[in-house]
Amino acid sequence: MTAAEVAWTDLGSGAGVRLRAVGTGRTVVVVPGMEGDGTSCLHTVLPVWQELDRREPTRLVLVDYAAERHASLAALEDAVLGLVRSAAPQPFVVWGQSFGCLVAATLGRRLDADRLLLVSPFTELPRSRRLAAALLRFTPRVLYRLSSDPSSRWAFGPMEGPASEAFLAALRSASPRDVARRTSWVRDDAGRARMRPALGPTTSVWFGSRDRLVDLRGQLAVFTEMTRPGDGLPRLVPGSGHVVFPETSVRFLTSRALDWLTGQGTGTGG
Repeated sequence: MTAAEVAWTDLGSGAGVRLRAVGTGRTVVVVPGMEGDGTSCLHTVLPVWQELDRREPTRLVLVDYAAERHASLAALEDAVLGLVRSAAPQPFVVWGQSFGCLVAATLGRRLDADRLLLVSPFTELPRSRRLAAALLRFTPRVLYRLSSDPSSRWAFGPMEGPASEAFLAALRSASPRDVARRTSWVRDDAGRARMRPALGPTTSVWFGSRDRLVDLRGQLAVFTEMTRPGDGLPRLVPGSGHVVFPETSVRFLTSRALDWLTGQGTGTGG
């Protein structure tokens, strides 16, 4: 099943955030990457949800924040939290991707989720990435669209298959000012303040082994330092960049995530 084939229903919307759902039962809440619409992660989430739903009725709730225009990360989190609280029962899983991990960590903690799965999280971005994003405020949209594909392929790492093309298209159609605004929220104090309280034995953390968007070695060290004894350590998805491509990497992550979510794996390693 692809994202285009999902029969989504709307659960509610407000302040540029929309909840889209499929299925019934225990709830998995997904907060996608900075593109906001799910193209960064649904190709990994959907196979896991389908198998969970086959074993026990499970509802998938996508937090689509592509249209948000908030002034701060905290304001976006409050909007998402309010919608999820009113439209969805207590989730048993919150799944975050990249930038969405910041929101997912807060949701998981404040909603007391059973499990928190973080793919390509970070507490901060390299200075060069922040400076490049800041310049986007002054970049004409036509120039941004022309440069988006090559710069994204270089920064995010390996991209193969239809899912990666959909992701590139989502990045290409984004507003450069929105990208700059959201990137400006990513500071060390903001990232650590959200991540540290959320990490624990019910958290699984994964990084792409070929991620070039973040300081991979530095972020592995940060998350290892924030991990408490007995929680397990962050793990790598072989061959993956910041977003999980190619297909071999997708299969690796979905298999490990499913094992962990169904109790067949332990800790962050699964």
